[in-house]
Amino acid sequence: MKAYAKINLALDIVGRRPDGYHELSTVMQRISLADEVTLSERGDGLSVRCDTPGVPTDESNIVCRIASAFSRHTGIDVKGICFTIRKNIPSGAGLGGGSSDGAAALELLDRHFGTQLTEEEKIAIAAPVGADIPFFIYGQTALCEGIGERITPLQPLDGHIVVIKPPFSISTPAAFAAYDALEETEHPDIPALCAAIRSGDLRRTAALLGNSLQRPAAARYPRVEALIGALIRHGALGAAMTGSGSAVFGIFKEEKTARRAADLLAAPDLAVFHCRFL
Repeated sequence: MKAYAKINLALDIVGRRPDGYHELSTVMQRISLADEVTLSERGDGLSVRCDTPGVPTDESNIVCRIASAFSRHTGIDVKGICFTIRKNIPSGAGLGGGSSDGAAALELLDRHFGTQLTEEEKIAIAAPVGADIPFFIYGQTALCEGIGERITPLQPLDGHIVVIKPPFSISTPAAFAAYDALEETEHPDIPALCAAIRSGDLRRTAALLGNSLQRPAAARYPRVEALIGALIRHGALGAAMTGSGSAVFGIFKEEKTARRAADLLAAPDLAVFHCRFL
């Protein structure tokens, strides 16, 4: 099945939990860029294969961790299950590729074993494994709070996106540490953004994009802001960094304008994708 990427239309850090995790308020949107995850029966143990070098295929892979959590929850032995991942979503980009793969793996396990898990059960299995996985289980435009486990549905958007992944990645722990070191922080207006989404106003939605992690990321990696500026110059209604980076995105109303921007911004050291909202 397809494992779709996400972008954060807004990401705000609203507090710190006793366990050290940051409390978030973020609006996430699924987009058409996708990996493909396949489940098959092969061999004696649980295994993961991936066509992209550098992606771990041992027990640290989120798909393996999801399979183990599924086994604990259901009591079903998952030995002999092999997952094959065909990657299209860049890693280390803030696009949620690993979490989406995990959500797809959980859905495939549920179908394969006929466990008929409820959405609530899937979220309970997935939330301890990865903060973004509950969103991918839900799969629609949503406000996600806490560490991602509290989900409020929003009206789906209609539009086009150009995503650009620069030739570097940003570590999520490093991104949050850089934010924590700031004396002054920036916070997007998430209530206003949610209102714009509910009204179907794409232009207003694009104007309210924001990410509390963007400024500290751009301080270390100036190309983040440079690419955001380039998207605006090429016709994006608004642009921002997604997640903890390093990918940035721009929102476009017209497909023609988005495709033209993607073509003009293509460069040998950039991964550029034209996508749609899903």
